[in-house]
Amino acid sequence: MNRTAALVVASLAVAAVSAPPALAAPKKKPVTKTYAVTAAAPDPTNYAQAGGVGKYSVCAQNVPGSFDKQAFQVPAAGSLTVELSGFQGDWDLLLEDSDDSELAAGGSSGTGGSETVDVRFKKAQKVSIVACNWAGTPTASVKYTFTFK
Repeated sequence: MNRTAALVVASLAVAAVSAPPALAAPKKKPVTKTYAVTAAAPDPTNYAQAGGVGKYSVCAQNVPGSFDKQAFQVPAAGSLTVELSGFQGDWDLLLEDSDDSELAAGGSSGTGGSETVDVRFKKAQKVSIVACNWAGTPTASVKYTFTFK
């Protein structure tokens, strides 16, 4: 290889290694959604399962109309934060994996307010967000945000 060609190849190699981060792939924006939930029939069977006696630590899902279950496809590695709010009384929040196993749960104090769960994922997968009316008003709001790693 002649000297000019060697200098061009070396210059290109140095330029490629020292390329500014601005040329790197842009970071993906978080995925956010807010939706209303209605669960008009409170589920008193949650009380019998308090403390993890049943399949879940919250949200027994025994009474039709007492819970709202929505699927979410985790797109990649990252973190999913789910907040249940906008209710009075006692609502609970459950995050399940594709086998309906509990990933995370939050139970309210019975005075309203909000419940939040935050789970990190290593890869894409399907989960379900379950909002349960244990003994509260019939409507609430769910907001989730998925942030890419």
